[in-house]
Amino acid sequence: MIRVFKNYIPGSFLLLALAEFCIFYASVYVAIELRFTESFTESKGIYDSLMYKAIVFTFVMQSSMTAMGLYWRNLREGMVPKFFLRLTACFILGYVLLSIVFYTFPDLILGRGLIGISLLSSYAGILVARYIYNIFSDPEVMKRRVLILGAGKNAHQLDNLRRKSDWQGFHLVGYIHVPGEHDLVDKDKILTINQSLMDLVKEHEVD
Repeated sequence: MIRVFKNYIPGSFLLLALAEFCIFYASVYVAIELRFTESFTESKGIYDSLMYKAIVFTFVMQSSMTAMGLYWRNLREGMVPKFFLRLTACFILGYVLLSIVFYTFPDLILGRGLIGISLLSSYAGILVARYIYNIFSDPEVMKRRVLILGAGKNAHQLDNLRRKSDWQGFHLVGYIHVPGEHDLVDKDKILTINQSLMDLVKEHEVD
């Protein structure tokens, strides 16, 4: 786990983001290869200024993915409907933002043909990357880790929640005994505190 902006993010998730960065960046070059397969001279001229255009394309698209919540840790649960809806919306948003950027800075324009191929190839690449990631990653790592202060009546009601949907997106680290409160939660779930609450939170990587 890596702590970023007071939240713990799995290292594997950061690797996924890096992989998707590379997918977006490479998709622009793929588009050039597919679009100008029979015109080496024309494609060579475009290559000279392509790096900055590919960086802009990548930045806009990955910003769109972030804005659409595609890097939320609990997105994995119920992935198929949520992910496809968000990813499609992300690409629509990205196309709109790219149009604004290209209108504002004409020197960065790629052309509709190249944008279309870049979007299609990166869409396919993202699907493959997410599929592989979900096969090999631990689903528990993607959940928000919560620590409940108290082990009495209210905590006992939470502990009795049996449906999987009740805890969707969350991993229960445990309960903390509050002095003066009668514990009703199973003792095995109550954490022993031998340090400050802040140190306990850091030790168990609580969000």
